[in-house]
Amino acid sequence: MRFHVTHRTTYRYGLPMADGYTVAHLLPRDTPWQRVITAEVQVSPESDEREDHLDLFGNRVVRLGVHHRHSALEVTSRCEVEVDPTFAWEHDVSSRDVSWNMAAQAVAGARGDLAVDVAPFAAVTASTPYVDGFDDLTVGVFLPGRPLIDVVRHLCRTLFTEFFFDGGATEVTTPLDVVV
Repeated sequence: MRFHVTHRTTYRYGLPMADGYTVAHLLPRDTPWQRVITAEVQVSPESDEREDHLDLFGNRVVRLGVHHRHSALEVTSRCEVEVDPTFAWEHDVSSRDVSWNMAAQAVAGARGDLAVDVAPFAAVTASTPYVDGFDDLTVGVFLPGRPLIDVVRHLCRTLFTEFFFDGGATEVTTPLDVVV
């Protein structure tokens, strides 16, 4: 199957901006079941600075800097990918046969390259500490044997319905326990 995807994000500012940076995670990558035919990110107004790189997880990242006056910024990604749905279905981690317990055990027991791949998602760090306030969000979610996909859907639905965006409430340096 072949997909043509366009994603557009537009920022409109209350006052003209003289300088701004944007980081875009909008480019797909090759996987065992997906081949990227074409992929590009365009920005308007034209950026003065651009850097493309792969992040720690192999995702394609575009950093953009617009260092001239502008009242809006539009970032558009266009890509074409070819997907093997048979492969994806056969290796689907959303299978109801995979419980969250099984996934947690696999992460805890990971060794070698797998451990290196999953460690950044599982580690407690200064930026991702254990926060008591999050316990309330997970009451009744992590039941023994519950399918992983059900846990993920429940948590996503909770975040969507219980949290709202307030651009003035936090900044990038705000500690996680303040967000709760």
